[in-house]
Amino acid sequence: YLDTPMAVGSKVQGVLDWETRFSRMCHHTAEHIVCSIAHRWHGMNNVGFHLGSEDVTLDLDGELTREQIDAIEDEANRVVFTNVAVVATIPTAEALAQTTYRSKKELDGPVRLVTIEGVDCCACCAPHVARTGEVGLIKLLDFIRYKGGVRIHLLCGDAAREDYRRRYQQSA
Repeated sequence: YLDTPMAVGSKVQGVLDWETRFSRMCHHTAEHIVCSIAHRWHGMNNVGFHLGSEDVTLDLDGELTREQIDAIEDEANRVVFTNVAVVATIPTAEALAQTTYRSKKELDGPVRLVTIEGVDCCACCAPHVARTGEVGLIKLLDFIRYKGGVRIHLLCGDAAREDYRRRYQQSA
């Protein structure tokens, strides 16, 4: 944040907080994995996603039981352990017209597709990891009914491990 506007043409140097960026890339890729399974198994759509400071929430447009959420978590972790590629492409309009992909809205013009090999294809412009194994453990922590659907709280990778460690130490 600056006290005054910068002059046009000024040069700046940015520094990337790689730890935070990588964590967000992992969590966003985990969201793709979880939502693709909910879509494939239960016909549900992702209608919301938030990268919070404590955890990640994702909103689906239908309700799930704890047993269904546990099954989705199990399958999501199988996807992680297979370590398949996560690839972003911008197909031609002709190729896009022949492609089945998830999207929250109708899109015009070039569309960036993120494909998780054998798992999902989704319109998305955010950064993702290169392979599912980088996501680490996916833990679906809790869920609530939300706007006629379900809101799921999740953690993955180092954040999931740290959460487990904290919970274990509290119960010991």
